[in-house]
Amino acid sequence: MSLYAEFIQEREGFSILEDDDSFVTYRLQGDECYARDIYISPRIRGDKLSFLLGRQVYEKAKDAGCKHFISSVWVDDPGKYRSVAMLTRFGMKMLKEENGLLYFIKEIE
Repeated sequence: MSLYAEFIQEREGFSILEDDDSFVTYRLQGDECYARDIYISPRIRGDKLSFLLGRQVYEKAKDAGCKHFISSVWVDDPGKYRSVAMLTRFGMKMLKEENGLLYFIKEIE
């Protein structure tokens, strides 16, 4: 685990799946899993990689007994259309807009 991952876990309660080129932050809490940040290095960026990272977190949530998988996109994010398209392909539905974030949800089966 990187020093940054330790910091995020200690300070914010989020776990991180990471490698040299990508990471995703997420929190398992009760029956929900919230995937907050997915980042892929620009040199290897593509929807398939973010989909695979999301799938890894989804499986962790499923194994932990979570019922809902939630993610969000900043309204002002320049890549928001690509992010929303990826979440939609992942089977997520728009839940709400709140404080500049679009929230999406998927039931865990």
